[in-house]
Amino acid sequence: MEPVVPGEFIGYEEEFIPGFGTYSDSGNVYSSNIGELEKDLHKREVRVKVKTRIPLFYKRGMTAYGTIAQVSDNFAIVDILPRKIDQFYYVPRPVTHVIPISEVKRGFVKNMRDEFRTGDIVKVKIIEITQFTVTLTTRASDLGVVKAFCTQCRHPLVLKKGVLVCENCGNLERRKISIEYGKVGGILYEAESGRGKGKGAHN
Repeated sequence: MEPVVPGEFIGYEEEFIPGFGTYSDSGNVYSSNIGELEKDLHKREVRVKVKTRIPLFYKRGMTAYGTIAQVSDNFAIVDILPRKIDQFYYVPRPVTHVIPISEVKRGFVKNMRDEFRTGDIVKVKIIEITQFTVTLTTRASDLGVVKAFCTQCRHPLVLKKGVLVCENCGNLERRKISIEYGKVGGILYEAESGRGKGKGAHN
């Protein structure tokens, strides 16, 4: 199986149905988690299998990183990334992780899609835990998007004077940006070590 990381291109919707640990955008399918790519040719489905199966027990106030899997008018759904503690990766519980529109930032949010887009990597804080849902917030200055991709060409966006710029196509975008934007690559991609160079579309 091929190792993949968040934001990595893994196929087209016309070829495969997006499964667990993936998301689709403009007909393309990308990984939303760190793990190994699985292709079910019989079902025509792709999914990402996280290597470890050790449960992570959540606590209110805990911070985590994740990938925006879906954005709607009033909330965003997040796929939480495995967390490395003492050389082990702890896998999040299989529940829905949600950022409500009221928890995006301080002040009025007119459009959730101005704050998050599918594939964005975010730093979040857990504020409520129920049996089926974990509620997240990005209101603090250190929370929010820490890595984003251009909605036109999928290249990583660079933060310049408060604006996200695509250096490939020149597109300008906005997000609810964390003050840690662009500074957490080592945390997010520790699992990438050992991967073959040149694999994937967005390295």
